[in-house]
Amino acid sequence: MRELTKRDKEILDFIKNYMLVNGTTPTIREIGEAVELYSTNSVYAHFQKLISLGYITQIADKRTTRYRVRGMKYTCDETVE
Repeated sequence: MRELTKRDKEILDFIKNYMLVNGTTPTIREIGEAVELYSTNSVYAHFQKLISLGYITQIADKRTTRYRVRGMKYTCDETVE
């Protein structure tokens, strides 16, 4: 598995901590604010990179998108409106 950049690690750590505290995944904007990266496209690109590297697994069905973060024992749901 490829090495994560400092920013990727920062984003992944924020997502893990957010999921533990809130029981759901953070929004792209919340991630950006937490890591001081204000372009949602940039945050989304980092998020997609984490998915492509296998650190996050995205499981989608009709009403819910689920994310599983490697090293965590549960998934978090994000309801699609």
